[in-house]
Amino acid sequence: MFYMNRPICCNGAKSVASWALCWLNHEGRHEEFLTEDEKKEYSRLNASGRKREWLAARIALKRILMEANYIESPIHCHIRKDRFGRPKITLGEEDDFRIMNCSISHKRGIAAVCISWFPEIKVGIDVETLSEKPFRLRSAFVGKGDSLTIIPQSKEYYAVLWACKEAASKAMGLGMLTDFRKLCVVGDGDRRFSVSENRQERTKGYYLFFGDFIVAIAHRHPTIPGDTRAN
Repeated sequence: MFYMNRPICCNGAKSVASWALCWLNHEGRHEEFLTEDEKKEYSRLNASGRKREWLAARIALKRILMEANYIESPIHCHIRKDRFGRPKITLGEEDDFRIMNCSISHKRGIAAVCISWFPEIKVGIDVETLSEKPFRLRSAFVGKGDSLTIIPQSKEYYAVLWACKEAASKAMGLGMLTDFRKLCVVGDGDRRFSVSENRQERTKGYYLFFGDFIVAIAHRHPTIPGDTRAN
């Protein structure tokens, strides 16, 4: 198993969130990471690759929480999807619980996860491969104002652009039917980016390369205009 965990800091301040990558070379025996309900959900999955990604995401989320001393044991939290299909972390029991924002993405066996330490900060994460697919589909998501400091028209450019928009859409709470052409991504030379909608900045983030993978992490803070939502 491979696992790495990194903090997300805003304006040089303390960590406001954390993200992690996890890869399992086989399913193995990781029952100790799952609650009884999660074990039942896991047993309903069929494809072995999908099962490894699903399990890797839960292991990563729970390891982040244990390392941050939010929980003593992985069975002291539950990871469920809300009615919109977005993952949420529940700490505690029914009579005394807390909901935490999180985001999950996976691609070719790699699981990427992100957790916000504050209810007012929304997070989104996406992992993509350096493939030709985003280049072929560029007309469906590239907008006129998009700009990244990567060689234009390259497969890296469009793969990174897609990952940034996907991560931002999760942080913004947008659905799958969102027109990504209306999300304007502008990057700097330090692999950081901002995303605006209707000329109003909505979220910020950064991306990095991990072998043949691209990971984009976005966070949305209430100080960004237009964002006043909280759990």
